[in-house]
Amino acid sequence: MLVLLAVVLAGCPGLGRAQTNSANADNHKAYVLGTNGTLYLTLPAGWKDSLKRAQGADGVHDAIIFTPADTNEFNFMLVVFTVAKNHAGAAELKNSLLQSGLRESTNYAETSLTLRELAGGQTLGAYYRVTDRRLTAAKAAPGDFKYMTRGYAVLGPLVLTFELVSNDADRDEPAALEALRQARFAQ
Repeated sequence: MLVLLAVVLAGCPGLGRAQTNSANADNHKAYVLGTNGTLYLTLPAGWKDSLKRAQGADGVHDAIIFTPADTNEFNFMLVVFTVAKNHAGAAELKNSLLQSGLRESTNYAETSLTLRELAGGQTLGAYYRVTDRRLTAAKAAPGDFKYMTRGYAVLGPLVLTFELVSNDADRDEPAALEALRQARFAQ
């Protein structure tokens, strides 16, 4: 089964606050990231969100999880990392993404990973999509997902790692990637 990012989530509802711009029906959201500034996203209609804390090997990070309002058709998670001035360049970030995918490649139907560019507005990054090898010919059971899209997006001083698990990647992946392309950051 493809699972969400390898971080431990600890629910902390007081972490930050997701503010909705109620004057706009396009589902614009502002996520106050503690002392790290504010992340602005435009979500597809019907997506619900929750802001949590994610424990990683290098500390605790803001994590935003998106799901459909009434179903469990997909899960989309962003984990926010603040990057120092001497952060890894694009080549190192791509290599790290590729290496993490290769470590799990026995779970995928694909025999190789194809990195795709992600660019738009303030966002630059890369991602790949894979298929759970157990589900190539079978229907996913509740809680299992056939497809996973994983990547990163650099947005100002932030690196957003993301993972989308879905049973309809042709529908859900473009929506998730568009939200990232339109993302904005302000200190």
